[in-house]
Amino acid sequence: MNLYKQSDVTGHWYTCLKLFVRPFLRDLISGWFAAVIHVARIFHLMCIHKFVY
Repeated sequence: MNLYKQSDVTGHWYTCLKLFVRPFLRDLISGWFAAVIHVARIFHLMCIHKFVY
């Protein structure tokens, strides 16, 4: 009975993870990629200006 209860709770948490954490992680990863690209673009522009002037 206790084992069944624990597996039921685990299934509940797994469902919560699938519903809430995965979209959050996907947004976090895509946001992280966007931030990295943004920073790389800024460094790229700085390097171009450094070479031009």
